[in-house]
Order: sequence, then C-alpha cells, then structure tokens
Amino acid sequence: MTYQKAKSIEKVSTFEATSAFACTALGLFVLLITALVGCDEGERSSTEMGINDEYFSSSEMIDNLVSERLTNLTVDFSEALTRLESSVTNLSTASQDESWSIAQAAFKDTILAWEVVEVFQLGPLGSVSNVELGQSLRAAIYSYDAFKACTVDVNLVNGRYLNEGFIAGQTYDSQGLLAVEQLLFAPVNENLCPSTSPINREGSFAALAEEDRLVRRKAYLAVLLDGVREALDTIEGVWPSYLIELNNYTSSEGAFMDYRDVLEDLYVALFYVETYVKDRKLGRVLGLYEPCTDDVCPKLLELYHSGLSGFSIRENLGAFFDLYIDANAKTGFDAWVESVAGSDRATLIRDEANQAKSSCALLPDSLRPILESGRGSEGFDVIETCFNNLQTMLTTYKAELPSLLGVNPPMESASDTD
Repeated sequence: MTYQKAKSIEKVSTFEATSAFACTALGLFVLLITALVGCDEGERSSTEMGINDEYFSSSEMIDNLVSERLTNLTVDFSEALTRLESSVTNLSTASQDESWSIAQAAFKDTILAWEVVEVFQLGPLGSVSNVELGQSLRAAIYSYDAFKACTVDVNLVNGRYLNEGFIAGQTYDSQGLLAVEQLLFAPVNENLCPSTSPINREGSFAALAEEDRLVRRKAYLAVLLDGVREALDTIEGVWPSYLIELNNYTSSEGAFMDYRDVLEDLYVALFYVETYVKDRKLGRVLGLYEPCTDDVCPKLLELYHSGLSGFSIRENLGAFFDLYIDANAKTGFDAWVESVAGSDRATLIRDEANQAKSSCALLPDSLRPILESGRGSEGFDVIETCFNNLQTMLTTYKAELPSLLGVNPPMESASDTD
C-alpha cells in the first residue's frame, strides 16, 4: 500500500458560521443555489423544501439527538471519573502495587467514556469559532494533539502543582486526562523531557528517589482530577441551557432559527472524525501527515502509555456511526440524503459507511505493538484498511453532503483534497 504524504493537516480550526439556505421548492437542484438567504422556511413544510417525508424527519432526528444522545451525554463519564478519583485516593506511595493497577483500570473506563463525549463537539463543548454557542469547555478535560508531556514532568519535579490556583494558571496542553494518563502509566523512573531540559541537564529528576516520585505523582494526580471535575461541573452547569436552545429551534427566536441550523452544527461537529480520527489518530502515525517524517510514527499515538489507541478510535467511530447512519428510522444523515437525492445515493453512502465501520471494528485495543514492528508487520493491513475506508466515506461526507443537504462545511475543507 502506498500513500502520498500531505504537506499539513492543520485544517479544521475555524468554521463558516453563517447559513445559506435554499429558498425554493424545486428539490435537489435548487439546493445548489445558496445565494438566496433569509426566506422564512419556518412557515413551509419539509415537502415544499424538497424533502420527502417518507424517508426523513428533521424533527425526529433532532429529538433523537437531544433525548438519546445529548441529555445524558456526560453521565457515564462522570460516574467513571468518580471511581478514578477514589482509586487515586487509595494509591500506595511505597511501591507501584495493586492499587496502581486498580487506578489504571479506572482510568481506562474513564477515558473510554470520554471518547464518546469527545465526538459531540457541540454547543459549550465545541469551539467558540466552530459551532453555535461554542465555549471550548472540552479543552480543559482533553486536549489531544496539543499535549506537552515534558511540562507535566517539569511540574512534578518543581512541585508547582501544589501551588494554590495551579490548574487555573496552567494552559490546557499540560493538564486534563492526558496528564493523568502519563502519571499513572509512564515508567516512574523515566521522564518525557529531552536531555537538554533542565530537569535532566541539572539532574533534578534523577535526584528524586522512586518513593518520592510516587508521592509526588499521587498528589499531582489528585490536583489534576480536581481540575477535570471542575471542568465537568462547568459543562454540566451550562448544558441544560444549550439543550433548551436546541429544543426551541422551531421558534425562530433563539440561537437556532430552524432545523437546518441545528443539523448544520451537527454536520460540522462530526468533522471530528475527519480531522482527529482519520488525519491525526491514524494518518499521522501511518506516516502520511506532518509532523511525522518517518515511515511510521508510533510515538504520536493517542493514549500511547495506556495502550488504548485502537480502543479510543472504536469508541469515537461508534458515536459517529450512531448519528450518521440509521437504517431503522428516519433520523440519520443517510435518510436525509435519501429524502432529497433518492435511494441509490443513500445506498452508496450507507455502503461506504458500513465498510468503514466493519473494517475499523477490527482495530486492536492498542496500535502501538503493530506500529513499532513497522510497515508490513502482522496487523498493519488492518490499520491501513480502516484508514482507507474512512477516507472513502469521508470524501463523500466532505464533498457531496454540503450540496445535497444545503449545509456549510468548514471553510478549510475547500482545500482539503485527501
């Protein structure tokens, strides 16, 4: 299998926030005419807007999104986080005994619950510049791809984590669940800083006894988890107001003027699978995108230390496919396509999605052993096939759904040719 390296994947950072809606009743072809903006679609039926109600119901899709996905979105994560907090309290500082294994298991439950939440970058969880009512609150819990592991080890040595207001004074790239993973799983007698870092050059890390490192890790973990809990409390505090806004989309008086505003935000939020899952979690480690300049780059794997890189991708995609394809109801993007473009186009979209879904379901829990063995090793084809099938599915998602459904993709996607 050969690939062409892309120059960069710093792509989806800001999104077009305006909406260009079709204003006539001529079906699919007029959805391509987006210059007319401002007609009152709220007073017109979906049939008048070119949608066949036999296949798709926007109200059912939004009701399903709110009631089945968003209302209790963080419940599983919050419960797992409580167990993790308790297990960290019980950590031994004499040695890495069974108490550390228990905490590691609790972390796995916590991060996998978060990987479902991670896909729903809507409202307060989403970026300020990407979606309606975005507040970027997710970053305080999980800032994958911006994480600075060395900063965590520097803080461990200098003890700054004990300072009052430490979390509030830290940038998101050195806190949250990735910092927790590092302190629970990375070897206690090693650090992740270069040899030129002062903690290595001056010997301050090496001077710490193993027991002292464990004492510090336990205390630091407690501070980090307090920060995660505080961030979650903030999200859960504003989340009900966001759901009210979603449910009021028919009023034309709130943040969302009609169903297209809601579904366009969902369409944009789900670009997470394009930007993070395909490009960063898979493409970079396969050597296809910068910053990887080697044949493969296992050190760029998500959740490298805990060995959950494949598991996390499966969780991300499970949440995505639940919204993208819905064979039993009129609430998926496939049903929306069928309502405006017919069954043949919808069938192709379903086939591409199901192929990606089935191939990526075969990813092992950890991609690290395969990637460290190199291209051509046993299981490498599974990772490649998952990437290739995601690429095929997401090419349709990026290139065809905007014109078919009248939604606005991210501005940067116009130059995205992969």
